[in-house]
Amino acid sequence: MNKLTKDLRKLVERRAGEQNSFLVAQQLIDAGADITVQTKDGPMIHAVINEERRLRPVLLWKADNCVRLIEVLQRQASRLLVARVLSSDSNNINEIRRFIELQANTYQSDTFGALGLLGDLLKEERISIKLDVIQILIASDPHTYAGLTAENDAKETCLTIARSNRKCSKEVIDYLQLEFDKIL
Repeated sequence: MNKLTKDLRKLVERRAGEQNSFLVAQQLIDAGADITVQTKDGPMIHAVINEERRLRPVLLWKADNCVRLIEVLQRQASRLLVARVLSSDSNNINEIRRFIELQANTYQSDTFGALGLLGDLLKEERISIKLDVIQILIASDPHTYAGLTAENDAKETCLTIARSNRKCSKEVIDYLQLEFDKIL
């Protein structure tokens, strides 16, 4: 474990509620600290969530600082999730699950529009689209699930994009159709 990661873990364990903890955490992450390292109580984000819950009734301002730190950790988990899902090495489903456990946003409509990360994945023509990745994205977030019936600016849904992508297998398309039909 590198020094930046040790410093981030120490900040999470001892100073999560401090005034600028979220700024320091962002600097450490930008410099290369790893958010996936465990604290003595489990994942870093869970330690901060527990600290926020502990502080909320007694020190509101410290609890609010924890919330800001949680948001920093979630944004990084979301970036790592995107990198893994859209990589040619998206076979590592355990890593994808780990980022989701770290509260990564699987929908990400702010970044990817109405169809979210799922829609962007289904557009990919340089990687093979795996059913288990599609299933975990849909199952892990109600917004992603609801996004199945959303349309982008070109009036496409995730299903129409999948049908037009030669990298989408029949099993992926059939699964999307099944989930689409459940919603409608």
